[in-house]
Amino acid sequence: MIDAISFDLDDTLWDNRPVIRAAEAALADWVQRRAPDLVPHYQLETLLEFRREIIEEQPRLRHRISELREQILFRALRYSGYSEAEGRQLAAEGFTLFLDERHRVSPFPETEPLLELLARDYQLIALTNGNLDIARLPLGRFFDHSVRAEEIGLAKPNPEFYRTALERIGTNPARTLHIGDDLENDVIGARNAGLHALWFNPGKAPNPPADLPLELQVETLRQIPDAIGQWRQRMRDTVNR
Repeated sequence: MIDAISFDLDDTLWDNRPVIRAAEAALADWVQRRAPDLVPHYQLETLLEFRREIIEEQPRLRHRISELREQILFRALRYSGYSEAEGRQLAAEGFTLFLDERHRVSPFPETEPLLELLARDYQLIALTNGNLDIARLPLGRFFDHSVRAEEIGLAKPNPEFYRTALERIGTNPARTLHIGDDLENDVIGARNAGLHALWFNPGKAPNPPADLPLELQVETLRQIPDAIGQWRQRMRDTVNR
């Protein structure tokens, strides 16, 4: 049986696309106001090139996306003629604005009732490759722990990421169910680490190959409690045969 449930955050508990679009737009507006000399160079191609250079120089930043984003902004400011001191000050200011906007998420209507229900019976832990801190959201009250890729320098689907999560909640893989929308990161990654996995598949993506049998799959969050209940009953029936 299971005593803990881990959740992916972005695109599982809310739609993350409009969140990132809004945060990027807010940062672009900030550049116009606070760093006008950066405007001619604030282009996607240029920023991606700075990203590539920085990761090549500092591979550890690949999964530390907050620090990476701030360094990209700093490099762009220096490239645009700002001094090192002013560049660092502006980069910190701009990234803080971006991160604040990045936390303005709108959970799916089913998210809070689902977490409230599951938190009665299970430890809940939030797992993310992103830089959102669940403790900054009202939803954070439902979670006992969280793990972010940038905290530990590892990301899903790395099995060590999941093992770190299990250490924090003090349980083992066989007693933990992971729920997420990404087949590679959340289903295959969790299964490779020995956890059970539930695939949240609202877009009805094609099923994976036959050599990856799915234990659980739902199209809406409201289906999750019943799906877990039926799955647990099947497990009990198997044990009692």
